Amino acid sequence: MTRVLYVSQYFVSGDQPGGVRHWQHTRALARAGHEVTVITSYVQHKERTIPEEYRGKRIVRSHEDGLEVIRTYATPGYGRDMRSRMSNYGTFALWSVLAELRIPRPDVVVASSPPLPAAAAAAVTLMRGEPGLVADAIAVSRRTVAKIRQNLFWAFAYNVVGLPLAALGGLSPMLA
Repeated sequence: MTRVLYVSQYFVSGDQPGGVRHWQHTRALARAGHEVTVITSYVQHKERTIPEEYRGKRIVRSHEDGLEVIRTYATPGYGRDMRSRMSNYGTFALWSVLAELRIPRPDVVVASSPPLPAAAAAAVTLMRGEPGLVADAIAVSRRTVAKIRQNLFWAFAYNVVGLPLAALGGLSPMLA
């Protein structure tokens, strides 16, 4: 079982209005047998309010549909001007880091929207005193690039042979 931390400032469940792609993604991970923790904000951004059940609280933990959901504070004035947005993003990143310090270290971290605050919070979680991880990441990167090149070669070769054959009627269009 893999511990997955999913950081997204915007996370609504399937029965709430708004984008539910994060909820669907985390539910799929949980159904696959992973231990999923979500760190998100509890501010309702469209209304620019803090729901009554969260007032006066900075970090709230709950279990929803097989997920551990940690809702953190973010200033509610998002969207009015650049200063309020930066305040909103910054407070989300700060409280997310504080929430991350209270959970077991994840094996995988997914940082989503908005990219910068979520990534900043996730980066703090990923920092480890293990320099060997850098070498591992480079090795994985090299293997990935090699596989991409291999796939491009075979796709090119297939098109060089298959498309002319199909154009001349020597190959079924279903196979071309």
